This record gives sequence, C-alpha cells and structure tokens, in this order.
Amino acid sequence: MKTAIMRYAASADVHVSWRDGDDRDPALTPAEQELQNAVDLIREDGVQALVYTPSDGRTASDVLREAASAGVPVICVDSVPENFSVDGIVMVPPAYAGEMAATAALERARQQRRVNVEGFINALVIEGSWQSDIDREVARGFYNVLDKDPAVRVLSHTSTLTPTDAFQFVSRELNSYAGNVQLLLVASTEYVPGALLAARTHGLSDWLISAGVGAGVEACRLTLDNVHDFEVDGMAAERATFAVRVARSLAVGEPVAPDGVYRNGTVDVPLYRQEPRVLSRDNVREMQDLWPSLFPQ
Repeated sequence: MKTAIMRYAASADVHVSWRDGDDRDPALTPAEQELQNAVDLIREDGVQALVYTPSDGRTASDVLREAASAGVPVICVDSVPENFSVDGIVMVPPAYAGEMAATAALERARQQRRVNVEGFINALVIEGSWQSDIDREVARGFYNVLDKDPAVRVLSHTSTLTPTDAFQFVSRELNSYAGNVQLLLVASTEYVPGALLAARTHGLSDWLISAGVGAGVEACRLTLDNVHDFEVDGMAAERATFAVRVARSLAVGEPVAPDGVYRNGTVDVPLYRQEPRVLSRDNVREMQDLWPSLFPQ
C-alpha cells in the first residue's frame, strides 16, 4: 500500500508524510501513538490534508478534533467514527462486497449444477465476528442476494471469533446435513482456511462452491490451489491511493466530486465509492504485488 501511495505521490508532485503503527514509541500504547502521529503531522509537519484509517472510535475522535481545530481536511479510509463529520470516506461498501461474493458463488453453482435432488442450493453462512461492523455488513450483503433467490435455502449460519470456530461450525453442519450442502459463504477471509479444512475433512472441498471477502493470503493460496472458488478483494492499495488523490484535491481547492453520501449515524459524509474485484483461480495472480510469497519467481 505504501509503495503504491508513494508512486502516486511522485507522479502527482505530492509530498506524503507516512505514519503507521509499525513505528511505535514503546512508552506509548497503540492508541496514544495514533494520536501522537496525527498531532505531529498537523502541528510539526504542517500537512494540508490528512488521510486516516481509524483504529477505534475514542482515538479517532481525538484525532478528528485535532484536525478540525487546525482546519485540516480529513479523508477517512474504510470507516469513520459514528456521528463524526469528515470531508470524505473512501470505501468499498461491505454489503456490496458481500453481494458480489454471493452472486459469483450462486452463478457458479448453477453453471455446474451444484444442487440437491430437489433442485435447491443449500447454503452455510459464516457471518464473521459479531464484534465487527464490517463483517455484519458483508453478511447483510450475502442475505440481500440469498433471500431473493427462491432456489436457495440457508441451512445454518453463525457468527464466529476464530478460525477454529469456523472449522467446528462447518464440520458440525456437514455432519448434521449428511454433506447435503452446495454453497459456503464466509464474511471474513481469515475464517476461510478453517471452513475449507472442514470441507476437505469431509471429502467435500471439490463439491462445495465457496466465496469469501477480504482476499487474505491464505484464502488467496487456496484460490490459487483451486480449493477455494472466489475471494472479493477490496483493492486496498488502489483505495488508499485514491484517498490521497481526494485529499490532494481538497488541499489545492479543486475537490473531486463524491459518488454519493454515506450516512454516518446522524451526519452525512461524502462517499467516494471504490469498486472491488472478484478473484478466482483465473485472476488471483493479480495479487502478486500484495502476496509475493504465493508466486515465487
């Protein structure tokens, strides 16, 4: 991500001051370091715009107040503290990513006649962590697609916190339904390996059509190995680079028009919507820059 941003900055004659959690003062907590980074950028570096990926609501609130007091516009990436107004948010709407994953999986299930004897497509859904707003929105996207399709039956669903939970859920449900499952949707990429290990244990990894969201390294590895069917990639480097472009436009007084409005609690935030991509074995090599270990030279 940093490489892509710096490449854009060089081409657009933009000076980027980069701060992240890897360079932390051991005397500070991660939250304290996040706030200190923002203070340093605004007060010492004199940045004209701030691109910010919040880690938690309380810290983000302090960062945004610091920026507001200095008159520095803020573009958030992926999330923004509830009820806070910022100058824009660059994101792939998680529900949309979920809809893309479910649609791709259903299309393949139909193309390959992955149905039960009654002609139904039986599905299992792992909704991700109940602690994650993003996972919940991805799952909502799944159901936006599944609930409209009369040929789909969601046999079981769960919220989970660990890859082991995902393994246990899939293994239990495959036992309960004697393997009569055709579709597996996983809201967070980190749970894909555990879920597919359970499918493999039951001898069904070649039968189940699977789709996840996030394009983590292990899920991409399974896609490359033709074990996993689809991962929806939010294209983080492209998203962050576009956020810098929007921030630059605000700094020079030539704002980029937003794509719409993101309702953030009680306030509206300009939305810069980014298009994700669906990865399959055919195009997963596009992740080579992000996950070079998967593609040795």
